[in-house]
Amino acid sequence: MWGSLRSSISFVTDGIFSRISGFKALGCSADILAELEEELIRADFGPSVAKEIVEVAKNTVSRDDALARISNYIEKELSLYEKRFDMSCENGLRVIIFAGVNGAGKTTTIGKLGASFVRYGKKVRFIAADTFRAAAVSQLEVWAERVGANMTSAGISADPSSLVFEGIQSAVNLKEDVVLIDTAGRLPNKNSLMDELGKIVRVAEKQRDKYGDIFVEKMLVLDSSTGQHASVQAEKFKSSMGGDDISIIMTKLDGSAKGGTVLRIARESGLPICLVGTGEGVSDFAQFDATEFSKLLCGMDNK
Repeated sequence: MWGSLRSSISFVTDGIFSRISGFKALGCSADILAELEEELIRADFGPSVAKEIVEVAKNTVSRDDALARISNYIEKELSLYEKRFDMSCENGLRVIIFAGVNGAGKTTTIGKLGASFVRYGKKVRFIAADTFRAAAVSQLEVWAERVGANMTSAGISADPSSLVFEGIQSAVNLKEDVVLIDTAGRLPNKNSLMDELGKIVRVAEKQRDKYGDIFVEKMLVLDSSTGQHASVQAEKFKSSMGGDDISIIMTKLDGSAKGGTVLRIARESGLPICLVGTGEGVSDFAQFDATEFSKLLCGMDNK
């Protein structure tokens, strides 16, 4: 349905470890271990994870031995947060709410995921609940026309929660399979806007409680190039959207060498990662796979 994870993060394979001069017999050189830690922090693993990885690399006898151990360590950690995205809609209407700051790639993600559902034979509806920006509504309308999805939208400053209610009602009446809801790009420090996001979630869940065969999912879209900021956003949105039943979609892995963000965000938020965005095209999307990601990150992908 989507592109490969390998094509999305080839930049990482040629990045983190290739920049370490003399990266061979790690156990013989404290200087190389220090350089490794510095590169890991630069790649947004964070200080604590970087120290753990350096400990893993100690006393290794060669570069390949070190990379293999590091890859196994990262895989073990990430496997705790790996979640497969299921394309089926067998038990009722799927309502998926997308949250994240402006620029993280929410609307593009909705468009690509909507295209995947349509190719899978599902009837899809987009809801433009970002009623603060005309450009956001227009962008979603372009995606809807492009992929063949129905659309619920209104004028600027319309009530987002009412629009969500209307859109879900339309999907129920027309026996559609999937509703994808675009929300405003809220900054985590804007309490009023974060409260509005919580209201959208409650409206969708009330519809679920009313009809019984509606399944509400919450997706947090994070820009992998923002490093620590993405980790902070995860905590704020987790609180606003309510509970731990939120999945993460990491975007822009194709445009940043900060591959460590993925592990850092997963560990600090405790939320699973299901999908990664790898570009602007419809197929620039991939299931998150802890084993493959770890091997690619360490150049152990056996090309």
